[in-house]
Amino acid sequence: SDAVYPWAMKNIRPHKRIPEPEKETALYWHIPKSGGTTAKSFYRCLGKRINIQSHEADIQRSEGRGLISSGQVDIIFSSNPRYAIERLYDPMHRTSVLTMFRHPVDRLISEFYYRQVASWELSFQPEWADMDILEWAKSHNSDNN
Repeated sequence: SDAVYPWAMKNIRPHKRIPEPEKETALYWHIPKSGGTTAKSFYRCLGKRINIQSHEADIQRSEGRGLISSGQVDIIFSSNPRYAIERLYDPMHRTSVLTMFRHPVDRLISEFYYRQVASWELSFQPEWADMDILEWAKSHNSDNN
């Protein structure tokens, strides 16, 4: 148990227990460019109530509103899972954590091309369109992979 963080021990349902979706609000750890948009579409098709909580200010507001205990949402999507789990869940309202992983090189290549055209995103980088991917990887990639 020394390998598990205290916040995880307290707020995440043990993986050996069968999930109880009617009693718990799952947390989806959204790793950018790793299938999160597809997962959101899938859950919406199932009629699930989705909430996206990645910014600390949004998580704090939801904590103050008692989002998890209210039962108003079926699944939380967050790219900041530790902060969300620490703030939104408690021993009476534990969670199961889900995610999709993608090969890190494939994920970064996808991000490079996506951010060149995604004008609707705050992370839009039109200047990358004229850049070679190797130049980008050496000088503009901020991932630690």
